[in-house]
Amino acid sequence: MAADGSYRFLDHTADLRVAATGRSFAEVTTVLLRTLGEIVHGPGLSASGPGKTVSVRPGTDDPPLALVEILNEALYRMEIERLLPVAFEGDGSGGTLRLVPVPEGAEPIREVKAATYSGARCERLDGGTWIAEVTFDL
Repeated sequence: MAADGSYRFLDHTADLRVAATGRSFAEVTTVLLRTLGEIVHGPGLSASGPGKTVSVRPGTDDPPLALVEILNEALYRMEIERLLPVAFEGDGSGGTLRLVPVPEGAEPIREVKAATYSGARCERLDGGTWIAEVTFDL
């Protein structure tokens, strides 16, 4: 499923806070995963090629906390395996994370230590749109 949602950067006193919208938990998570890749590697990174699918089972089904766990799993894969997150399929109780190799020669422009639980938000609004907000510790 293609992510048709949107995101914007929010002013925050420290770190980097991001808000995203989408039509489902999976879509808003995918938007934030792609945003995470952009934060770390800069805009316009074109990653393709044979990918990897990883099962993700957050330790909670609470959407904001599950979202943070999924983002941190993706961050771990970026750091350790040099895999760029491109999509999530599932819901707050779990699903699959799709990753592709970071292109040869692409180097990070920024270090992201973690997605934080502080102020994490992920909920379905009236009308069906999902909104999520997360703070990345830089």
